[in-house]
Amino acid sequence: MIRYERLITLLTLLHNRNFVTKEQICQACNVSERTAYRYINKLSMSNIPIFYDRSVGGYRLNSPSKIVANHLGVSDTIILKCALKYLEQRLNGNYSDTIDSINKILNRINFSADLGSCGFTGNTFDNDLPADKLSSSIHLAILVTAIRNNQKVIIEFSNGSSELRKNIVEKPILRFSREWQVFDSRASTRNSIPLSKIREVKII
Repeated sequence: MIRYERLITLLTLLHNRNFVTKEQICQACNVSERTAYRYINKLSMSNIPIFYDRSVGGYRLNSPSKIVANHLGVSDTIILKCALKYLEQRLNGNYSDTIDSINKILNRINFSADLGSCGFTGNTFDNDLPADKLSSSIHLAILVTAIRNNQKVIIEFSNGSSELRKNIVEKPILRFSREWQVFDSRASTRNSIPLSKIREVKII
């Protein structure tokens, strides 16, 4: 289970239960206590009203029907929208109205994070899509958004070994040559990064 899937799992737990204990979060997301706290802080920093209720010894949503996301960045919004789209496919139409409502909120917050204009449809997030392919779809959505809005990105990628590197790409361009690659139009194309090597993309 990768990070955004764990965040969606945590949100689902919080929405469907009166409270969630630290142990339940660790078990459901298959993470350590330290990582569980980090995910809770991530949701809190995104203005999702999560708080610790000492009376029950667990975490709750203060107002689950009113999630405020005005501090989400474009990259965060795209990841959430992709995760919601994938979740909607897996739920076979259940909760579609709720997911549509959340998407409308996200559209108001970051109107540039439009998956439709990036060429992404329901089929892009098919139920049987492997995690690596889903991650590549999210990378591509963020890159297309950055290119369309003339924004620079920071890319974390594998250079063929276990070591991860980070590059700032001032003016990203996508090109297909055997596979999708991203490079900086201001630099040599020899420095292109294959989409399959990317681990994370953020608009900055």
